[in-house]
Amino acid sequence: VGAVLGPSGAGKSSLLKCLGGRAPRGSAQAGEITIGGAAVDARRRRATLAFVAQDDAALPAALTVAEHLLFHAKLRRPRDSKDQRLAAVARALATFELEACAGTRLGIRPSGDDDAADGARGCSGGEARRASVAAELLGAPAALLLDEPTSRLDARAALRLVRSLARVARSGGGVAVLATMHQPRSEIFDLLDRVSVVADGAVAWRGTRRAAVGLARAIGAADANPGDALLDAVAAGGAAGPVG
Repeated sequence: VGAVLGPSGAGKSSLLKCLGGRAPRGSAQAGEITIGGAAVDARRRRATLAFVAQDDAALPAALTVAEHLLFHAKLRRPRDSKDQRLAAVARALATFELEACAGTRLGIRPSGDDDAADGARGCSGGEARRASVAAELLGAPAALLLDEPTSRLDARAALRLVRSLARVARSGGGVAVLATMHQPRSEIFDLLDRVSVVADGAVAWRGTRRAAVGLARAIGAADANPGDALLDAVAAGGAAGPVG
């Protein structure tokens, strides 16, 4: 799992949209994006990279979690048999810890949602977010790009989601995972493999999680959350140069 960290307004979401071929039309872009060593244009990236936005408001309230995933399986896997689609949905439910709520309606997503179930509105906010990601995974993308996936989730729901993403990335299925995050807690940071820190639209630092931990110690924050230490260093030094 790769994460792009940075303060609000640093350019995390803009970077992710550019990578996913979803930058606003007419926006200024420069450089080349490659997949497997081959340059790909925005149209190809939209077809091969799954993008999960922050908002779950578009989820169909009347469908259950399982029905929603089966709909996406039929839409995204037209050549599969019925049994193959059902098997893919079952794997998605297990991967994202959705088996217990498979028969629960998605419901209307209120603002400021958390992970406390509410029968009147359907499944919880954490379950809805995991269902959104699971639906994208059914398209067998080369990578999952997630814009602030843990936003508006409580600590437990955020951890379950990132734990599921780590399961996807390490399953051997060839799907890379890249997410923007504002300030991940220590338990979430420990699940990351690679980290990039951006500030003022520029990359201030990037490396492995292990290297991030070492850098946090080097700048005198051995006991702090490494993610917090890097963000504090960026806030203090700006994006004029690399953080260490």
